[in-house]
Amino acid sequence: MACIKWQIAGSDDQLIYGSSDIPEAGVETRGALLMAHGLMGYKDYGFLPYLGKRLCKALDFAVHRFNFSHSGMTHDYQRFEKLELFEKDNWGRQIEDFHAVDLALRQGRLPGGDQLGNRYWLGHSRGGLSAVLAADRSALPPTGLICLSSPSSACNLDASQIQRLKKSGGLGITSGRTGQVLRTGRQWIDAIEADGQGFDPLLALAAVVEPMRGRVLLIHGDQDTTVPSQSMAKYQGACGGRCQTRLITGANHVYNCVNPLDASQGVPQALETLISAVSSFISKD
Repeated sequence: MACIKWQIAGSDDQLIYGSSDIPEAGVETRGALLMAHGLMGYKDYGFLPYLGKRLCKALDFAVHRFNFSHSGMTHDYQRFEKLELFEKDNWGRQIEDFHAVDLALRQGRLPGGDQLGNRYWLGHSRGGLSAVLAADRSALPPTGLICLSSPSSACNLDASQIQRLKKSGGLGITSGRTGQVLRTGRQWIDAIEADGQGFDPLLALAAVVEPMRGRVLLIHGDQDTTVPSQSMAKYQGACGGRCQTRLITGANHVYNCVNPLDASQGVPQALETLISAVSSFISKD
């Protein structure tokens, strides 16, 4: 197995930085998986690299992890290098990034060659919400979607926070990892309010679940205090129960993993359960 770094143009011509795990030489690549991070996350966050390698080996898939173009992150994951981009991020930009990476995949511009058949999109937390919105707006939706601990609403701010965001032009949140203050710009809420239905993940999932033949897997931890597991129930309700779901007992928002995950020191059972569920879901094709 090889891990290859790459970069392509994303939303507003800003760079999307990616890393791909591809099967070893001589092994036929059966499909591809795009993997997206959540808020203040990045392609090398926590369990994502380990998850990519395990799925690559188990499925003979090329697994492409990527940073959203306005995440503020590059290949250097020690700190946010582009804070000004983070402030300009919104759901529309993340949708554009998903489409850009998927197009590069289908055109053979990512490691592992072109994949026009089995194409799966996986997103953790907000990355899962972005995957749902992007699938709804795609002319060629993926084979299947996998959402890990994903929120069911595009806006998690209360009325007072929205008012402060509009008045000040931005809200700051401190990264517990780097200590840097990251700002969400006003354009984020303006875009949501201008097209509330277009950025509603529940409506988006309801629209794509039938064309995708129900190939949607929702996974959540029952101890998730960041995005409560009720979000999974809302997704399932919105699509008429046509999604597959897995509630993992004892799992938190990051499946009990530290950042970075050192697999040599052991892997939490919650993550092993997640890997098994995803592998089984994709292997059915």
